[in-house]
Amino acid sequence: VVNDGINGREIPQAPVLFPMDTDLLIIMLGTNDLLQFRTPQAACEKIEQFLELLTLDRDKILLIAPPPMEFGTWVQDQKLIGDSVALAKHYQALSERLGVRFADAGAWNTSLAYDGVHLTEAGHRAFAEGLFNYLDKGEQMMLEIGMKAPEFALKDQNGNTVSLSDFQGKKVVLYFYPKDNTPGCTRQACAFAAAYEGFKSKNVVVIGVSKDSSASHLKFAQKYDLPFILLSDPELQAIQAYGVWQEKKLYGKISMGVVRTTFIIDALGNIEKIMPKVKPDTNAAEILEYLGE
Repeated sequence: VVNDGINGREIPQAPVLFPMDTDLLIIMLGTNDLLQFRTPQAACEKIEQFLELLTLDRDKILLIAPPPMEFGTWVQDQKLIGDSVALAKHYQALSERLGVRFADAGAWNTSLAYDGVHLTEAGHRAFAEGLFNYLDKGEQMMLEIGMKAPEFALKDQNGNTVSLSDFQGKKVVLYFYPKDNTPGCTRQACAFAAAYEGFKSKNVVVIGVSKDSSASHLKFAQKYDLPFILLSDPELQAIQAYGVWQEKKLYGKISMGVVRTTFIIDALGNIEKIMPKVKPDTNAAEILEYLGE
């Protein structure tokens, strides 16, 4: 525990040494910096400087965004709550840029105490469970055929909330892709659009998911006349639940991102087939061939 600051555990500003054989360094700091009237951007700059000073390999670092604050004896201002939400987004962008792992404790249903900052006993349990599930998932795909597909509730390209349970009784093709309007993702989406009548005739729902905003999805769908659902997952709710947020290497650079993966979910909501690292041009045709069997 490094106590660096007048109000407890602020983000350290001096180098901290850890053994080189450290398996994983988990960091969750920033709330106290916000309470000291730093902006989310300033806190993020401090954590970036701290991370840059570490001698560990970046794939051994997990940066956790603290749960967003709530009104309480320490939190009397809505701005603090907004800043704590914004901090998570800054951290997520930073983790992608630096190539360190990222998790958002705000997605773990942690309850806070009377001060609006610290976790309750139940909050600690929820945090531990959320962290365990994240670590248990690791770099491997956590889900297996026959398992219940994780539920989600995300906005589509029109701003409507869509849940997996909305399609009970139908098969769902759920495909995760990195980014709108990039070459591979565009070819994949257009291939699904070209094959859409085949899916429709089999009463199969097609859903694409990425981190892009609903507005980006709408432009993407309009530009290429995409007839299926596109879901926005900026907080990585479904992306992490389905185990597709993984380390990627390109030209020697390590970063975290979405690995192109497709799931076929049966009418009961169970995972029927998993297709990892699919090829964008042939993914739709391969699924149709599989469904034809």
